Amino acid sequence: MDVRIRTLVESKGELVRLDDITPQLRLRRAEHFDGVIVLGVKDRPVIDETVVDDVDWFWGFLWTATKDFVNGCDVKIGLPTLPYELEFIHLTEGNARISFSGRGTSVQRFCVAQELVEAIVTEADSYYRNMIRLAKKQQRLWHDMLDDVRAFRD
Repeated sequence: MDVRIRTLVESKGELVRLDDITPQLRLRRAEHFDGVIVLGVKDRPVIDETVVDDVDWFWGFLWTATKDFVNGCDVKIGLPTLPYELEFIHLTEGNARISFSGRGTSVQRFCVAQELVEAIVTEADSYYRNMIRLAKKQQRLWHDMLDDVRAFRD
């Protein structure tokens, strides 16, 4: 697959990959979790590790935007606390343009739209499943979002 997406969360002052082999995390007790969603196409970054923000909030909006994108809408997502925007645009023949801009930065990558969606769905499933597994203080929203991701796949 040409599109890769990974979630890193801040734990003990460093960014840690959130996946099935991640050990117990020490997350702050806040209602949000700082982290990074790393997105790349053909090993070329769209969003890299330098853009740290409220990853839990961002996943919520990214998931909602992905469902709108699947239904034929072009979507734009603003990051929670940083002046950046992520945009998915439908192109001809099932392709898509991913744009990321803000603070004088502008990146565009092109990919197959279905690959973008599949990468997001796969990482969303992993993100919510592992947040439920690892966090001492779970949020009910995570269970609801995981149910929604899994229903979307069916």
